[in-house]
Amino acid sequence: MLSTGSKAVADYVKNAHAAGLIFPIPTELFSVPDESNNVQFAVQVATSLREKKKKTIERQNSGEFFDPFEDPDPQMLINTTLPLAPKHRLMFNKYNVCDTHFLLITSDFRFQGARLTSSDLAATYHCVKEFDAVAAYNSGPGSGGSQPHKHIHILPQPLVPAHRDLPMDTLVDGPSDKTIRVNLPFEHAAIMFGEDFPFTEENVKVAYTRLLRALERYLPIAEVPIQRLHDRIGMSPPSPCVHAAMFPGVQTPTASCVMGSYNMILTSSHMLIVPRSHEHVELAGESISFNAISFTGLLFLPPTGADLLAALRERGVWKCFESITFPRDDLRH
Repeated sequence: MLSTGSKAVADYVKNAHAAGLIFPIPTELFSVPDESNNVQFAVQVATSLREKKKKTIERQNSGEFFDPFEDPDPQMLINTTLPLAPKHRLMFNKYNVCDTHFLLITSDFRFQGARLTSSDLAATYHCVKEFDAVAAYNSGPGSGGSQPHKHIHILPQPLVPAHRDLPMDTLVDGPSDKTIRVNLPFEHAAIMFGEDFPFTEENVKVAYTRLLRALERYLPIAEVPIQRLHDRIGMSPPSPCVHAAMFPGVQTPTASCVMGSYNMILTSSHMLIVPRSHEHVELAGESISFNAISFTGLLFLPPTGADLLAALRERGVWKCFESITFPRDDLRH
């Protein structure tokens, strides 16, 4: 049983590593300062992706759609008292970058581009509260996500060793209970939790709805037939019996989808949503995927042979962010 507390979480993950359940990606940690906003971005540069690449190539060669969350190894599932079942499960991230990195997954297949439901947000809230975690969600083809089965990254803090606060926390601040823009040079919307708007399950749901509404120009909502979603990812549609169980009484089921790409960050202090224009940042001739975790100020660079860290320092993190997001309306000239 996974207990609360940083030491308990660390020990739990350490035991999983020793049992060969997870394969931490070896990285070196660097700091990339931004003096204009007094932010120290943390950059993890991978030294090897051998194990993950090996599995990826094997699956690509098979030519079949593979859902790693459909029937996970029971040992990968995390035993917790949180009210997640029956719609959600918590599991290890097999190839983790941060020392403690879990995945909150839907028990049945739900499309990653579908709008987060009330139960998704409730489960996410309980994980963030229980583990003092950061929740990160990638939605849409330009968000940096890697799996179409709905999942939310749960990262117990601290994300960066010896740093309790997230690198970008100082920029994401303001009055609570208001949909606002904070000190970020690209389009976004944020809500702070505080005395006037405490961090509760209900307020997390309210915040998500408000932020999507504030960004509907970039992230309109539409009902999309389930069949079309399955076709998009090359997945066979549910069998009639599974279909009946998932969508009782519905002849042509649809999913409420956000028609655009975005990243969401949730902590006990705020929710931030950033619409995405592109998935990749071009650095040193390489296309590097940025995901939701990047908007905490923690970036990941793969081992490509190119000096990506030097290219990142030269270009600047903000310029990278601006190349994959939309310009702020109030900053346009």
